[in-house]
Amino acid sequence: MVRIFKRRESIKSATPGTQGIAPDAREALHIGTNYTGSGGDMNHKSRMLPVILAIISTQLLSACGGLSGKRDTAAQEAVAALRKIEAAVQVGVNYQQYGTLLIEAKSKVNDANAVLPDGELKQRLNAAMDASADAGQVWGIKISGPYLLPHREPGASLMRKYNLKTQTISAAALTYIDPDEAMQAAWGAAMGHLLMAQKQLEEQ
Repeated sequence: MVRIFKRRESIKSATPGTQGIAPDAREALHIGTNYTGSGGDMNHKSRMLPVILAIISTQLLSACGGLSGKRDTAAQEAVAALRKIEAAVQVGVNYQQYGTLLIEAKSKVNDANAVLPDGELKQRLNAAMDASADAGQVWGIKISGPYLLPHREPGASLMRKYNLKTQTISAAALTYIDPDEAMQAAWGAAMGHLLMAQKQLEEQ
């Protein structure tokens, strides 16, 4: 009587090149590669091959889909957190509440940065976050200032970044940047970047 199967060794001696495949797929491949026989036995082996390949393909596709899903979820959550900032600005929010929203959004954007590949989506999310943070920084200066000065930081950088104009109080010989104008410019930039991020996400 012809023996159809060789004695399988311990699962530790997996078939070379299968370390990245799930255990059930590795075992199926191990069975297929250790199959011996001739004549009718070879026909059985040929029928086993599609089954083995199907198992391996399913495992690989599942792994790829999980990674893609993780990226998509992180990006969606970052967009949602940034949209909360946008909505809060539109309906009205105080400085403390705005700071809380910034912290939440920054956490979600950091999570997205950890899994997203370099590209426009990642750039747009970070740009929207930076612009929202710039608005918060100007808000803080307005409360404590109240002037945003063009010859000092962050006024000098913000003036270049958002193409802000200066105003002058002649009597006091003071040149300054209107903080409200600066905040509106930063929020407008954040909204533009967020819209582009959403577009990129929809096209993924």
